[in-house]
Amino acid sequence: YPNEYLVLIYNYFFEVSNSLEILTFLLKRIDKFRDKSSLVVLIDSLLMKGKLAQRIPDTDNLTRFRVNITKALANTKDSQAVYPLLYCLNSKDENYKIKLSCAEALGKIGDKYAVLPLMNILEDESEQSVYVKESAVSALGMIGDDKAVDSLVSILESKKGFLDKFTFLKERALEALNKINHKGDEKVMKALRHSLSDESPQVRINAIEVLMNSEE
Repeated sequence: YPNEYLVLIYNYFFEVSNSLEILTFLLKRIDKFRDKSSLVVLIDSLLMKGKLAQRIPDTDNLTRFRVNITKALANTKDSQAVYPLLYCLNSKDENYKIKLSCAEALGKIGDKYAVLPLMNILEDESEQSVYVKESAVSALGMIGDDKAVDSLVSILESKKGFLDKFTFLKERALEALNKINHKGDEKVMKALRHSLSDESPQVRINAIEVLMNSEE
């Protein structure tokens, strides 16, 4: 069969198959071709509009499979996937593993429409998973929009409290700043100098690296 027919066949059986083994095979094939016609199929399955939960009744298997769907969507680099990924990321009832993978996918797609929602994740006090916040920080770094600078600086300036307990979140914030143009921003320089005296050796190392790159 020509490739365009193969994709249509893969898409069809992806929507109707009840076998996890077959679905996994089909997802790999769909991800290989990355045809635009597969976007709707992948998005519907991520959102479970095709009643994917009934076809994969085991919760752990369903979660792992949906995580793999987000990876396939990230590989398309298509902005049509941004809104569905944001929907899952912002759902209070969503599994945290799905949220992590959605944030990563948004970073890989690189659409700046995702910047403000990702910033909101960092500022949302009701979001209790620091790992979701970490993924949002990394995604902002991948997108590289300077609108995220203030949110990243706020993480570095956090005092003894919820965020300060997790030094790896500061490490990710510094890594993100290293990918974003912040030259001439005094708030950033102040936060970097403050990070030089952080209790975490890795935070101090990351801060030095950002400062060195800022002077280039």
